[in-house]
Amino acid sequence: MKKTSKALALVAAVCLLISLMAGCTVDINIEGMDLPAAETAAAAESFAQLDATHWGGGSVTITGVETDPSVDGYVDGTLFGYVSKVLYDGGEIEVDAATQYAILTVDGVQYDLFNISEPVTYTGDVVITLADKGDFANSGNAKFGDDAGSLIGNFYYTGAVYVDADGYEEASSVVAAQGGAQVDNEGASGLVFDSEGDYFGAVYINGADYTISDSVFTAFGKGGDDFTGSGSAVVVTGESNVTIDNCVFTTGGALRSAIWAGGRNGAQVDVTNTVIQSYNEEDFVPYNTEDNYATPMMQQVPFALGLTGNIRATLDCGNATITFTDSLVASNGWAVLSTDSGSGTLIATDMIAVVGEIEEAQDGADYDLTYAVSGTEYGIELGHVGDMSGYIAYCDGFTDYAYGCEWYAPDYLAIITGGSVTVGASDNNRFYGYSERTAFMSHKTSTSTLLEVTESDFDVKDNFAIVKSAGGNGETINLADSTINIYGTDAWSGSLLEVITSDDLGGGPGATTFVIPYSDYETYLSNTCTGAKGETIFNVTNCNLVGNVYDSNGSMNGTSFSDDSIRVNLVDSSIEGVISSSYAVHCDADGTAIIGDMTVDSYTREGTYDYLVIGRNLNFAAPAVCNSVSLDMTGSAWICTGLSYLASLTVDDDSVIDGDVYQDGQKLELKAGTYENVIVVPAGTDLETAVNAGVEAIETALANGVVPADCSDLVANTDTGSSGEAS
Repeated sequence: MKKTSKALALVAAVCLLISLMAGCTVDINIEGMDLPAAETAAAAESFAQLDATHWGGGSVTITGVETDPSVDGYVDGTLFGYVSKVLYDGGEIEVDAATQYAILTVDGVQYDLFNISEPVTYTGDVVITLADKGDFANSGNAKFGDDAGSLIGNFYYTGAVYVDADGYEEASSVVAAQGGAQVDNEGASGLVFDSEGDYFGAVYINGADYTISDSVFTAFGKGGDDFTGSGSAVVVTGESNVTIDNCVFTTGGALRSAIWAGGRNGAQVDVTNTVIQSYNEEDFVPYNTEDNYATPMMQQVPFALGLTGNIRATLDCGNATITFTDSLVASNGWAVLSTDSGSGTLIATDMIAVVGEIEEAQDGADYDLTYAVSGTEYGIELGHVGDMSGYIAYCDGFTDYAYGCEWYAPDYLAIITGGSVTVGASDNNRFYGYSERTAFMSHKTSTSTLLEVTESDFDVKDNFAIVKSAGGNGETINLADSTINIYGTDAWSGSLLEVITSDDLGGGPGATTFVIPYSDYETYLSNTCTGAKGETIFNVTNCNLVGNVYDSNGSMNGTSFSDDSIRVNLVDSSIEGVISSSYAVHCDADGTAIIGDMTVDSYTREGTYDYLVIGRNLNFAAPAVCNSVSLDMTGSAWICTGLSYLASLTVDDDSVIDGDVYQDGQKLELKAGTYENVIVVPAGTDLETAVNAGVEAIETALANGVVPADCSDLVANTDTGSSGEAS
């Protein structure tokens, strides 16, 4: 419902000023507090002119605040919404904590009131705004149910600009934090927002068509819960259609996202010509002592994904849609363009997304990349493995599209679970992806079309795609008219595709320590296959590739598995490498096999392994048990570079294999047709020699392996949870 003129009483910007003129002291209060008679008229006028409460410079000392524990949702120690009285030198301000927020700004910059425990003196235009609490926020906006709650108790939205279906609501806004912007029912232009406190946002929009343009947002401090958007600079929900154009965002702190869109009503956000940089909270509470790690208030990336970090630059939840065009978005930890817990859409076109750091380009400075947005040149420093950690996109039930973009990440370009990712060319550019680990990782999903790649180019160090524990329906990866350069030379590098038993075994985002179980080669060979589970289909069209395809399902964690198989379909393409079922074992940073149950610990205590071990495997071609691989070739070529076990091989008259194919120990003269249970070796290689060498390679790796320490005492005391990102 539209707020009324109670703005005068409830949102009155209470200017606290100690005049420096002639040594006089003027105390200004409201709501039953006495004002010196000569100053009353001036104070009342400034209350009415909420966009002009810029009184002359002075200083005021805030001596403390009181809170109201009776307010529904009160969380001790997290008091943003529960300030009931502000105490200052010379007076006090009463706050209806059930319906109002007290927001402090100094020269337009927002600072926290709720954590003032000793006197603090502020100098400048000091304003305390009593803003009506707006819509109730809980994680029901995303996935976790209407009663899920929030990290910071019952959080109610407010912001410098508050907009609902009736338009701009001054009563729930903080005009003193707008920076002199032009704000009305249609849009906000020229915002200069600066928050140095926790949880406070710049713009909240629910159920409105709105444009935010030519604005600068700076926000450093905690963001309480990014499944609700609390603490994000811009929050969009409801039946909204929002344009963000020619803006610059700089945010820092755990969960202090720049843009959040969510809810169940199809919110639409179009971001154009905009620059976003988000920074980790560097001194964040370590994983192993974090009390509020499980959803809905997940404050760090689930480290079981093989990542660290605590901020997502942008987040799309529920069934919202965010589009990015001609923009630059960066985060130095966790995520850049994240989607989570819903069925919405992410569309990125002709933009750069990077795990790294950016700045306005300086003359003479050396950058990894430069990119111009709205006529301003930006210098880009890429994050590297061990220095920064994160992915570009996370696809949890969403449909993600990227056309003509450049994506750079130390870990993953995209993680997929329950959704699908499509990348390709725009009208202007091919897609380009760079990763120092794996381009695309899927875990525990059964999406029919997992990944669609056309007219794209990749430089990746370790692997192009890893599928962990394929779902019951199998997955399809389509690759066409693209190039993949796998440049790594480590023992675990070189795969175009790996299907593995999932090593994301943390049990959810609350897990800080878990064990990845080990199986030796004899155990692998003795596995029982319980039947077909799903087939990962790798369709390759008009590509010339160098790299391996391995299926190592069943190489760890038990002796009974369903068959997670791979089928490679080559059409007018070539592959140079190994295509085979395999036995796999995790390895350390030196490439040495880890031969025993190993403890992976987010805090990396003595005897444990860090997040980088997750997904880092040595593969050895081996007979299939629960991991069959098939190859179908149409007008294609395969240069076999090593021992390869295939459950099925189909070739046509126009296909060529540079290698020798054996069936039942006999070398075949290939003709068009299908051949079951074959072994392929490099041309001119003796079959027995190749098979024996393969077994010897496994035995040597395990004999020279490192035995991990027993850290079961750490795991026994670890909390677990569940989330969209690690479910």
